[in-house]
Amino acid sequence: MKHVFNPYKDDIKKTGYAIATTQSISSGEELFNSYNQCNVCQEYQDWFTTPDLFKSYGFIEQYPQRWLFDLCRIKFDLDIDNESGVETVNFFVAPSKRGMEAMRKELERLDAFSKQYRSKNDVDIPDHEWKSLWEYYDALRNAIARALESDVPISDEVWEMPHNWWVTNGTMQESDQDSHFVRRSNQSTCIAAT
Repeated sequence: MKHVFNPYKDDIKKTGYAIATTQSISSGEELFNSYNQCNVCQEYQDWFTTPDLFKSYGFIEQYPQRWLFDLCRIKFDLDIDNESGVETVNFFVAPSKRGMEAMRKELERLDAFSKQYRSKNDVDIPDHEWKSLWEYYDALRNAIARALESDVPISDEVWEMPHNWWVTNGTMQESDQDSHFVRRSNQSTCIAAT
C-alpha cells in the first residue's frame, strides 16, 4: 500500500489491515491485488479502467485490462491466454458502426503521433517517465487494434441507451451498485501481435 494517493493511509496506520482471500494460500505463495476487478471494488469495476490506473498509480496493469471509450460508446475487457498468446476482446455492449469508425480514426492518429515523436525525447521528461508514457501508448494502441480486429456484431443500440450505458453491460442499473457483478456479453478473439 505504498502509493502517493492512498485515502486509507491514516486508518491503516491506526488499525492495520487484513487481506481476505477466496481460496487457501500456501506459505510463500505470491498474492496479487486487483485495483478494479474484484468482488469489493464497488463502482471501480465500472469506471476505473486501464488509463485511470496509469494516471493514478503510474503503471499499466497486466491482463485483463479494462478499456472505456465513452465518446465512442465502446467498453471492453482485453484478456490473454498465457499459454497460447491469444488475446480476447470482451465487449460489454455491442459496439456501433459510428463508434468503431471513430476508433479507426484514433488508431490512425496514434500511428501518426508515434511516427513523429517516438524516437525523440526533445522535451525535458525524465527517461523513466518517457518510457512509461510509451508503455501506455503501446497498451492503448494494442487495445484499439484488437477491438477493431474483432468480429463482434455491430449494433447502434448503444446510442439509444441512457447516459449511464457504460455502468455495466446494459442489464443493471446504477442502483444495483451494491450487488454489482459484471457479466460479459459478446466475445471475440484475435491473435496477439509479436
